[in-house]
Order: sequence, then structure tokens, then C-alpha cells
Amino acid sequence: MQGRKIWTGWLLVFVLAVFATSGSGEIVRLPDGSFLQGELLESDQHGFVLKRWDTGGVVKLSWEQIHPEDRTRLRKALGLEFSDMEQRITIEASRLHLKTGDMLEGKILEQTDSFVRVRRSTGEFKYPAEVIKRIEPIEMDILSIYSQEEAYALHTEEKEEPETADAHYDLATWCRKLGYFEMEKKHLVEVQALAPAFKPTFIRNRLEALEDLVREAQVRRRIEEIMRMVARKEFQEAYAAWEEAREAFPESEIIQDDTENVMTGIEQAKVRYMQSVVVRDWYKYLRWILRKRALDKEMKLADAKKILHKELTEEIVAKIVEDRGLKEDEIKNAFEEREVYNVHKATYGTGTFIVEKGSRYGKSGSSGLIDELGKRFGIPQGMVDQAKKKYGKSSSGKKQKTLSPEEWWKVATADMKFQWMLAYYAENSGVMQIVRIEEKPCPPCQGRGYVTYIAAGGGSSGDKDGMRHSICTRCQGLGKDRIVVYK
Repeated sequence: MQGRKIWTGWLLVFVLAVFATSGSGEIVRLPDGSFLQGELLESDQHGFVLKRWDTGGVVKLSWEQIHPEDRTRLRKALGLEFSDMEQRITIEASRLHLKTGDMLEGKILEQTDSFVRVRRSTGEFKYPAEVIKRIEPIEMDILSIYSQEEAYALHTEEKEEPETADAHYDLATWCRKLGYFEMEKKHLVEVQALAPAFKPTFIRNRLEALEDLVREAQVRRRIEEIMRMVARKEFQEAYAAWEEAREAFPESEIIQDDTENVMTGIEQAKVRYMQSVVVRDWYKYLRWILRKRALDKEMKLADAKKILHKELTEEIVAKIVEDRGLKEDEIKNAFEEREVYNVHKATYGTGTFIVEKGSRYGKSGSSGLIDELGKRFGIPQGMVDQAKKKYGKSSSGKKQKTLSPEEWWKVATADMKFQWMLAYYAENSGVMQIVRIEEKPCPPCQGRGYVTYIAAGGGSSGDKDGMRHSICTRCQGLGKDRIVVYK
């Protein structure tokens, strides 16, 4: 029995070989293991028609009714199916081992003592010879280095223009392996025209299948063009091109399935671009506008505060609209949703007393810190007056001269005003993210709020030790600079 099975198997192989060479007969296996023998009359993507030799009858079978192994064999023979391995053409290339441990692969176009120029599908790159440890020859997929058009041009540049059906068929086969379906179709049409009897069933089925494949290739190429527009930051053009593609290929499965992915890709790229550009422009114009404002000698402190609370933001947005052509709401949303990791600092400097309450030695119209401490700890009024005589204002109301906020604004330099406005905007506009508030001791008074000096004539000043004290005119007695850390 075992010998009979082996003999039957060899007979089947022999019969298949005979029919395969005849080109007109087929033996097909069904899923249950039985066989049908006959002449293949016609075929398409859905199935085939077979004229049986045993009964003379004609049967129509779908591909699902055929054993998987025979289904694949027949579909490939009829030009209806090709494996992925067939769509791979390799060329000689190189692998560059760098001294950093990295590896780079591509086609070496030029190699000198000082550099190596390498080609990849993303472009050409030049690497200094001193960073290369060694170069190893390898095989690479041709499409990892060239586009389909470039690969086809390289393949045909040294060959004569095809004139025979065989030459066109060979080129069509090469294009099929490359996945360059438009050119495969062109050469198969030439085969049909030159030799209608040359593999008619195969070519007819393949041309029918190529209709969809060419359309898909055109769609993919259109999507690649759209993505290149996105890379060039041409977002409106990308939106328009995608709408045109949807109208041109309404039945395309790629269009139907990838609509959300393409649109999402455009939107995400636009958001990333806007966030990077808008944030960069925002900081740039913030400083540029404030520099100009700080030079305005007619602007008062109250006017500056009004501008910083609202008008400045609108002015920044208007400049970005003018330069980038973006919409106001897009700019504001992009800046609000920004992801910034670098922080910036701005200081009120000598104008810190304008925003900080409670100078150490009191302000006009207030009792000051010395009076508050005296009340809290029950210090006799005489001692309080003596301390205020040294460090602040006396009980009679006579006080050391300090600047009011408006007086400070009048005498401040343009740079001092710029720094103060920058800090005020960062802290009070509601637009910037405050990371923290820092304090820096005033340099002249070292954070005490007053300065000490030796009075002329020694003790005649009224102090036993001849030392006198006065409010620090830099910090107005506050003893510190307020610094805003923001992003």
C-alpha cells in the first residue's frame, strides 16, 4: 500500500509537469483532496473556467474552491498574484562603521582621502574620513537608495530602446519586482501590440489587475507629495491637495481608509510647527516691542501698566499674523498649549519697591516696619523714635527722602524700564507660565535696606560711635530685587 502511494505521488508530479509545459491543460486539487483535469478556458480575479477532460463538461470555480497550494500556483502562473519576495531588487552598497559606534548604509558616490559621499533615498550625505572606522560591502534594496523613477532610469540608461515583445516583457517583469506598476503596464501593453499570442491569458489578467495597482500607486504618490508639502510647512496647500485627491480617486480604498491618518498627520505637523514658530516669535516680539516702548519718554508708569495687562499681547499676536499669515485664534491656542522646557528670567531691579509691599523702613503715609515691631514687642516709644531717627522717619513725620514710583519711572534708564516691564508682563499678564519668584539681595545695602557711613566730625552726628545710617536709595529701603522666572 505504501509503495502504491509513492507511485501515485510520482505520477502526479509527472502529469503536472507535462501539463505545465503544454500551456493548455491543468490538474487542480480541491480542498477535499480530489482532482479535476482539464483545459483552462478563462480566468480572472474571482476564479476560472475549466473544461473537464473526463466528462467534456465546463465548470466555473472560484479561487476559494481550490486547494491553497494550487490556488497560489495557478494565480501566479496566470498573472494574478505575486509574492512579496518578488518585489525586491538589490544593488551593491556599503555599510559605514563610524568610530562613534554608529552604522550608516548607502551607495558610495564618491570617496576621497578627506570624505565619503553617500546616497540614500532621503538624499546625499558627506562624512569626514576621520570619523569612519571601516567600510563593509553589502546588498541593499534599491528603493532604499533611489526612487522608482531613478532606479528605472539607471536600469535602462545603458540599454537600447526595447523593440521586441521579449524585451518589453523582461522590462515589465523587472518593473513588477520594483513595484513600478505604471511602467509595468506600459511595457505589457507594448507586448500585446507586438505579439498578441505571447502569454495572452497572463498578460490580460495582469493588465486587469494593474488597473487597481496603478491607481493605488498614483494615490500613494499623491499622498507622498502631500507629505512633502507638509514638510515644507505648506499646510493650506496640503489640505487642498488632499481634497483634490479625494475627488480624483473616490473609490480608492487607500483614500477611504487613510483619510483620518492623512488629515491627522497634517494637523499634528501644523500644531508642532505652530507651537515652535509661534512660541519663538512670541518671545522675540515681546522683547522687540518692549525695547521700543522703553524708549518712549512720554509714557508714564500708569500707561505702561495698562499696556502690559492687555494691549501688549494683542500687539504681539498682530505681528505674528502679519509675518506668518496665521489666524489670531490659532496663534493664541498654539501659545497657550505650548510645551516649553527652557525658562526665562526678568527682574524688576531697582523698581522692585513698586510691586513689593512693606519697605523695611516705611513709605510715605505708613507707620513702617519699625513702628509695627515696636508695637508687637512692647518697645518703649522713645527707643522706637531713636531707631527711626537712625534708620527711617521720626515720630514727627520727618522722613528720609525716597522716590515715589512715578519719580523712579522718570529717572529710570530705557534698559531699566525694559527689564521692569518684562518682569511685570511675565507676572501679571496671565499669558506666561510663572515657574517661581526669586529674590536677590540689593548689592549696596546687602539686603539690609539701609547703608552705614561715618559722619564727618565723628560723634557730632549724635551717634556715640560716629556712625550714621540712611535708607538705601537703590532699593528704596526694600533690601532686595524681585526676579520672575517664567516660560
